[in-house]
Amino acid sequence: MKKYIVLLLIITLFMQNINAEIKIANYSIDKSYTPDQIISGWVNLSLKNEPVDILLSAFSDNITIKQFLQKNSAIYNCFPSDCITGYSYIGDETSSKTLSINERTSKLIGIRLINNASGVSNFYFNVTTNAGKSCVYPISIDLLDDGLIDYKYNRVSNTDTCYTGNNPYGCFDNNSPRKNLTQMISNTIYCEKINVTAQKGFKVGARLNGSGNQEIKLSVKLDTTEKEKSIVVNQSGEISTIIEMDEELQGKIIIEGEFCISIVEPNGGLYSIYYEDDNPCGFSQVGSEQLTKHDFEIFAYPLKYNNPLTNFRFDQDLMGNNGIVLTTKISDYIAFKYSGVCSPECIIPIRIYSGINQNVNIFNLKLDYISQSLANTKNTFYEVIQSQPTITIDYKKLDLAKSDIKVPSSFGKPIMHLYLANTKIYDGEIEVKRAPKIKQVIPTSVPALYPKNFYIILDEPLNTSYTYTWDFGDSTIKETTTVDNIKHTYSKTGEFDLVVTASKANYGESSLKTKIKVLPPKEGVLNTIKEYKSYVNNISSSYTNALPWVRIELNKKINIDDIMSRLNAKEEEYNEATGDDYTKIMQELIAMKVPKQVIARNDLKDLKYIPNKGQIDYDIWESLQDESIDEKDDEEKKESYFQAINNWVRDNLDIVIETKTYVAKYDSGSEEDILAYTKIDLKAKNRINDYYLVLNGDPNKIIFDPASELKTKEFEGTGIGITFSEIEPDDTKSVEFLYPTRINIMEMPFFIVPNSKETPVIADIGTCNNNGVCESGEDTTNCRSDCKPWKWTMIFLLILILLTLIVYLGLQEWYKRRYENYLFLNKNQLYNLINYMNNAYHQGQTKQQIISKLKEFGWKGEQLEYAWKKLLGQRTGMWEIPVFKWIDNKKVKEELNKRKGITGTNSVNLK
Repeated sequence: MKKYIVLLLIITLFMQNINAEIKIANYSIDKSYTPDQIISGWVNLSLKNEPVDILLSAFSDNITIKQFLQKNSAIYNCFPSDCITGYSYIGDETSSKTLSINERTSKLIGIRLINNASGVSNFYFNVTTNAGKSCVYPISIDLLDDGLIDYKYNRVSNTDTCYTGNNPYGCFDNNSPRKNLTQMISNTIYCEKINVTAQKGFKVGARLNGSGNQEIKLSVKLDTTEKEKSIVVNQSGEISTIIEMDEELQGKIIIEGEFCISIVEPNGGLYSIYYEDDNPCGFSQVGSEQLTKHDFEIFAYPLKYNNPLTNFRFDQDLMGNNGIVLTTKISDYIAFKYSGVCSPECIIPIRIYSGINQNVNIFNLKLDYISQSLANTKNTFYEVIQSQPTITIDYKKLDLAKSDIKVPSSFGKPIMHLYLANTKIYDGEIEVKRAPKIKQVIPTSVPALYPKNFYIILDEPLNTSYTYTWDFGDSTIKETTTVDNIKHTYSKTGEFDLVVTASKANYGESSLKTKIKVLPPKEGVLNTIKEYKSYVNNISSSYTNALPWVRIELNKKINIDDIMSRLNAKEEEYNEATGDDYTKIMQELIAMKVPKQVIARNDLKDLKYIPNKGQIDYDIWESLQDESIDEKDDEEKKESYFQAINNWVRDNLDIVIETKTYVAKYDSGSEEDILAYTKIDLKAKNRINDYYLVLNGDPNKIIFDPASELKTKEFEGTGIGITFSEIEPDDTKSVEFLYPTRINIMEMPFFIVPNSKETPVIADIGTCNNNGVCESGEDTTNCRSDCKPWKWTMIFLLILILLTLIVYLGLQEWYKRRYENYLFLNKNQLYNLINYMNNAYHQGQTKQQIISKLKEFGWKGEQLEYAWKKLLGQRTGMWEIPVFKWIDNKKVKEELNKRKGITGTNSVNLK
């Protein structure tokens, strides 16, 4: 009989497929995309009786036809009309049916109406079963198969358990050497955590020692459900009771429960319970105090359900007062699912669930209903199966962008197979162009009337420049930038669609639409004040690593206290403002310069001092040395003085410089230098009597560490001189200062003045005139600038160049061999690859075609690029001096000729 039912089912489904039909009238598919872009274009199609779950698919994405039509807001027809799972009948119509149902399975029967039905007045059927006791509801009935159980037999057995081998005592170990008795006291609970099957009823108990009448409370807690029951005991031994939950915990099989015991009120009985502390999972608790971990001799057995009624009627009386009205439920179902039109049919499903192997007999069915104003009765039914609803639509032009189907994330020209079920829409090549992917635009919430910078965040940005088009959605003119940010002011409140498009010639373009919420001035003022205050807090914490005296000066320069005071004043104005006051406050906030953050830029250390002739102030030099420098305006003499200073510094001092500039960044995107911290370390090579360090600039704007004890002399508006005296070899003098502008490392704003009285700087100038000619009295010792040792210098340079060449050739060959071994552990693979490329090239294939084909076989791009360059005789590693290139080329040719007998193809130089 089963074979005939299956055959009938196959025939039914086959007939449905014959009636189903997909037709594609025409389509238009866009062929150019960027990575991960949704496909675009349209398709004009019609459907007849097609399953609602057939897929529109391309690449690795798909969408059901029902979802696709809904996203296109298309009007279509479904059968059944609710477009939800339908039913088909199988076998013969009968007034009585015996169903053989296995444990934890179900069967469907259904009532088939072929006349329009406008109301149901009576409904029932009889059931007999041979089911025995079971651990799952023995029999349940779901009228309409909607997942809502209308009837289930749930009487719990008092004796039969569903114990499956889980320890009924939880973690309690009866054989533990640490097992001991503890007296049970009032206001205390003793609990054990036990894993049980999620049943409706449990036999819960414990083993107690003691005597006397005593009321004991036992409780069960599963998830958030808790039940309890009290019993009276009068002697030692096992005590237990049956505790029933409201329902089984649906969806649970094994669950950890808390099973507890406690004394209700002491009334003469005295009892103890065993406990042990070997890795306990139970606990005890006195009142509301903190619980302590112990295991107690408490047990729990999940109980079976009793034998169900062997003969009962499923009718309104069986439902009782649970709020379910069977006739109303069926009437609403026919009206909703079929719109009351049973053409070709309406099937009312009934699902019978079984918790145990059983035979269920359904008979004596009666369904009274109204059809075309006449009374009708149905007393036969079919076995039924679920079937997919079908969808029908006349030709409709549908937007493919609503499919959310994406092209690949990699560049190239993949083949797109766009199909609806097995019907082809498009099968051809598309192009995925290189383009950025805009991940995010920030901010998304801004105040009205406030100029705000908007920033683009790219996902894996490319090392290239793009053009960005900004459409702010507020009827302002579109703007174009070549940077990833722009300033814009929204003049109205509301929500606007900001669309940003990134593009580049010969590349693809990508766009992102972002909802921008523009707040009214009232909200914008408060948000801006809060935002500014957060900026100030961030500023204070952004240079916590700075020296304490530097932090103090930065706070003064930024005026943190003043900014916070002004913001508090604006907040008070806001609290008292009305109407146009908010706009005025917003404009005043915009005018305030509140840095968004302070960062350290040009954080440079261990810089070597490079003297700069342009920084020397000869007036300061004269003042420090208290003497006139003859002909100081003569450029030739100035050069001589500069060379003398340079020579003296080189011979007497090691100068190391550290500098960093603190920069204020504003919400507008602009930046402003605040102060530049600089430290100069001057280490003496020889004993020096005294010298001067001169800092150029306005003395009032150069700030020193107040803890330093420097001998300084100010020069009005031009600089500060610092005197160092009696310096021993290896002594280091340090100068730390804050400068009002960024320090240019090529033009350090300071110079060194040796004391001419102590150091023969001026005399050296008279001996060496620095005219580029080695004259009488000048030699390499006293006038190295004029008498340079060219001969030995050239010999040394030639030797150095030769050694460098030899070392580089050695490194070149070492790197090339190491890199090749890294890519190809087996050299035979390399030359097989080169041989394939050589053959393919001479068969007319391009490099791109060859590379693409080999990638399909698992070769990596780096390996393929190396082999191709090796075939062409090109550089394969670091910049190469081609001394040994002929050896490599010869080796390639030999290997190709060696394989000549295999391929039958002559090797030819591809260059």
